Amino acid sequence: LSQCIHAIIFGKIFNAGQVCIAPDYVFIIDNRLNLFIQKIIKAYTQHYNSKRVTTIISNYHANRIQKLLDDAKLKGAKIYTIPISRQLSPHEIPPSIITNTNDTMAIMHEEIFGPLLIVKPYTSLQQVIKYINQRPSPLALYIMSTNTSTINTLLDNTHSGGVSVNDCFVHASINDAPFGGIGESGMGHYKGKEGFLTFSKAKTVFYTSRWSIKNNSILVCRSFITTLLRFILRAQSR
Repeated sequence: LSQCIHAIIFGKIFNAGQVCIAPDYVFIIDNRLNLFIQKIIKAYTQHYNSKRVTTIISNYHANRIQKLLDDAKLKGAKIYTIPISRQLSPHEIPPSIITNTNDTMAIMHEEIFGPLLIVKPYTSLQQVIKYINQRPSPLALYIMSTNTSTINTLLDNTHSGGVSVNDCFVHASINDAPFGGIGESGMGHYKGKEGFLTFSKAKTVFYTSRWSIKNNSILVCRSFITTLLRFILRAQSR
């Protein structure tokens, strides 16, 4: 669990969550939900109280993130805001954990692009798979498990742009591995061979031979060509 929390926090606080592959929500088995929240808040607090962190890029986006929080709280979400013991700089929004979410909340339909993390409990892996597949395919999927069966089940039954197992971001840092989305998370890939193909344009060039059936000298023998084509068609139909 500690390794999982470390990976998630890194994925969420890097550039204050303003990364296209930052995790927006986490599924945690229901009987470990409270323990997960306690540990992630503790880890968040230690980081934020000891280090200078990235701020939100503009007033517009700082206000947008705050509106997502306010809307979720108004509609019944439970908000765990990380306590900060130092003075916050302009545009610095402390991380928040959000639980008890539902589909009426704006935060469930937008890319967060900020330091807000939704945590959802689950009881079966099929519940997680169904949730992912009912929504636009994500740009990235992070699987935190050492169980090979669990990992393969998620890989085989979900669609995403890329996957890191037991970490965040790492798959996007591999230079010769393709990176890109699927469906609403993007089209095409860059980096590696796939990137070369994506940013290249293949051009077909066809040279007609003198033996082409369209050659005028051959088309003069129309009766011969007609007989030949009929023979070929009969042979294929047998």
